[in-house]
Amino acid sequence: MKKENYTWKQFDRDIVKLAKIVKKYKPKNIYGVPRGGLVIAVCLSYRLDIPLVNMKGIRKETVIVDDIFDTGKTISDVISRIGAFYSFEIPIITLFKNISSGINIGNHEYIHETRNWIIFPWETRKSSKIDKTIK
Repeated sequence: MKKENYTWKQFDRDIVKLAKIVKKYKPKNIYGVPRGGLVIAVCLSYRLDIPLVNMKGIRKETVIVDDIFDTGKTISDVISRIGAFYSFEIPIITLFKNISSGINIGNHEYIHETRNWIIFPWETRKSSKIDKTIK
């Protein structure tokens, strides 16, 4: 799989686009999936003046954000923890969607499609080893 570097400059441009997407849902709060989604959630929280919540604070007025929707495992884990009731109502917004996964979920919006392995600027080789995204 080809690797693609995603820069802070690209992120700054895309956070504006994400904010527009999030705004249309009129959320009362935002949840960032640890770890990549937390960076996005903090930026959107400040930009849109909406509070961050932990997983226990997720309600139908929450927007869930993450850096990439790849295999669907991460989002599936979140949905299983919050309960199926919310899974169709809560928007899930990501920077990227890996189109080679072939997986789709209900209320998902994203900015970029990719087949590549994205290396985000907040990741390090060490953190990627801890997350088991690289060996």
